[in-house]
Amino acid sequence: MTGKVDPRVRGVAAARDPDTWAQEFECAFLDTAGREWLTFDEILAALDAPALPPYEGRPVYVGMDIAARGDLSVIAVLEDVGAGVLALREMQVMRGESFAAQLARLDAVMRAYRVARVAIDQTGMGEMPVQEAQRRHGQYRVSGVLFNASNKLDMAVALKDRLQARRLLLPGVPDGQRPALIDDLRAVKMEPGAGGVPKLLAERDGRGHADRFWALALACAAAGEGVPVYGYESVARRAFAPRFDDIDGRSRAREWEGW
Repeated sequence: MTGKVDPRVRGVAAARDPDTWAQEFECAFLDTAGREWLTFDEILAALDAPALPPYEGRPVYVGMDIAARGDLSVIAVLEDVGAGVLALREMQVMRGESFAAQLARLDAVMRAYRVARVAIDQTGMGEMPVQEAQRRHGQYRVSGVLFNASNKLDMAVALKDRLQARRLLLPGVPDGQRPALIDDLRAVKMEPGAGGVPKLLAERDGRGHADRFWALALACAAAGEGVPVYGYESVARRAFAPRFDDIDGRSRAREWEGW
């Protein structure tokens, strides 16, 4: 689709949330200022899903929220378990790691899974990691997403739609990691915006900036694109790609190009 989307159309998409529809299209008054985008019940229902069996090569979609300092860097891996349902296979959380280390983690994910599509936060400092990830793994599989207001809303709507329809499951999250994940998923708030289009906000604190939320939203965005599915070999059989200790090293770049 090309061209700008009419704000009224985007408002209708966002209004798949029942409260937003009631306010904008049924003239019901609701105080939405500061209301959580995802409800506690929606989150708990997704977390209560049974643990996944060992991975057997189904397609996965990856979302990566990039950060250099302060915020967290998060990689979310969603597996297509059938019937249009995605389930969280793993989530990696990093703080203060170099871009080289973050890209090495993405390399390992690409080797371990049958990755159909990756969506990475390209905003600001994410420009270079996106370009490097595309060089390593191909532009056909890696896309950068600019975190402007419209893209953030599209991703947040996709995430909310999946949770409400029970088409996004978060199984097997260890008890020690559940509180942080719940906090991040509840951190994004909605406020009324121009033309009935919700405005999404998340406060930045010492624990991050809703980074797990956005990694999951990026993975949902990756799953929404019509892309081919690529072949999968088990880790035991696969010839590993070389790791990059220095992503600017010319010798390693030549080694990768010959892989």
